[in-house]
Amino acid sequence: CHFKITKDFDQVKTVMEHVSSVARKEGFVWSVYAWFFMQKKQTEQAIEVLARGVKDSDDPHLKANLEALQNGKSLKMSEYGNLWWGLGLELPKHMTGRQQNMGHPRMKANRRARR
Repeated sequence: CHFKITKDFDQVKTVMEHVSSVARKEGFVWSVYAWFFMQKKQTEQAIEVLARGVKDSDDPHLKANLEALQNGKSLKMSEYGNLWWGLGLELPKHMTGRQQNMGHPRMKANRRARR
């Protein structure tokens, strides 16, 4: 909420530090924390967060994200699936595209197209 509504990144950092100290072995928490840094274009801090997380967690997605950032690539949060999409920070690719027209003749979009 602090990230999307108030845009207060200092508050985001304090909340994520607290969450990561409580759920030390959860790789997802560390990846989300690094994702926040990547949104602010702070790659070095994101790498540091992921490196701290790799020490405590055995999550393979966390290790893959750390390697991706070290190689200059982006984080792959979609690997976490519904856990990631449930946070509502991003939309899945199939949700971001334009809605497909179903093609039924009684649909308003088709009537507008025929005129």
